[in-house]
Amino acid sequence: MIKRFLDTNLTDKQKEFMLYKDDITQAMISQLEKSIINNDNGIGLPYWSAKNPLIVRNFTFVLVSLNFGKVIATSKYSRFEFNIALLDSKELINYRFNKKMSKFLMRENTELKASNLVKVNKTIVETGLNRPGFAKAAKNPFRYDIDMLMQYFTPIKQNIIKSMTKAAEKGTLNDEYFVDPANYEEVATYCLTQYCVDNTYNLEYNISDQRGRSIYNASKRVGNPIASKDFRALLVAPAILVHRANKEQMGDIYYFIAELLGSKATTERSKIAQGMKWYRERKLPKLDLDTEHDRSELHELIWLTRIYDRLTELYSKATPFIRWDIPLEIDASMSIAQIVGALTNEKRLLERTNAIGSTLSDPWYIDGVRRLAAKAVGTPVLTKCH
Repeated sequence: MIKRFLDTNLTDKQKEFMLYKDDITQAMISQLEKSIINNDNGIGLPYWSAKNPLIVRNFTFVLVSLNFGKVIATSKYSRFEFNIALLDSKELINYRFNKKMSKFLMRENTELKASNLVKVNKTIVETGLNRPGFAKAAKNPFRYDIDMLMQYFTPIKQNIIKSMTKAAEKGTLNDEYFVDPANYEEVATYCLTQYCVDNTYNLEYNISDQRGRSIYNASKRVGNPIASKDFRALLVAPAILVHRANKEQMGDIYYFIAELLGSKATTERSKIAQGMKWYRERKLPKLDLDTEHDRSELHELIWLTRIYDRLTELYSKATPFIRWDIPLEIDASMSIAQIVGALTNEKRLLERTNAIGSTLSDPWYIDGVRRLAAKAVGTPVLTKCH
């Protein structure tokens, strides 16, 4: 939008003076564009001055002379802020809103990416780790449970905008944040409304982090199932057949019910029995969704309701099987250590991480040591192979 405005309003002499076609100038214009979208209304100049102070001087001189904006300078910092009054407010709002939509809305991406990229200290490198399986997994399609989304639309939206709301309360967002018609709350509302239509999405593509975990491109989208527990609970995955006589399948479902409701059972068998009992009782967490504390547990209510309904459908059918499309989430205990234990056939490590044995425990627990401290020193990090 800014580039279109400058293309139309600058003379050839002004463009030549401000080195308009230079890469640095174009990058500054792009940064101004982002500032409009994010409601920042300007850019800092020290970064650009370090690249080429002449371009910055000419660039700001021309824009200020056209009353396009102004330079605010202190002894230690300088900033260019543009005059929004020059732009049609309705056009600006629509532009900002549409740009945010293109960034935040979930989508199904079929683009292929390299499977050997690793992010280490904010830099993308090749460490020798190649994960074609994870790369393909990012392309797996999924949908959302529209009925449950519509039923809990308001508390789900409140959970999504919680961090932004807190930032506004602390004064770390500008005063116009919630006044702007294209603010994050409006964007979140629009995204959730779009998800109330039966569309298909995926996680787009991924790279690995330094611990070997996946960083999915979809994690920057509003309502993605990586960042939002509520949307993980709403996931509708490609269906598999679940047979009610299959002890392993049914055990996994009952185990997950027990996990969601916070069972303290110390063996797999007792945890499965607990989940089975709670299903028969249709036990659900009692939540006051008007409070932030209880809304943080909304995903449990959504997940359990969907699972209970599907189990009831399974047991009421004439046929002993059903197409199951509700993912079950089980967090591995010290997963990298489990892998090392399996590769080295180390029984003690496998028992400690609950990979084998009948007793369940927290492998990070060390008497007298904070759990976070234990994890900090016990988490392996992948480094570049030579």
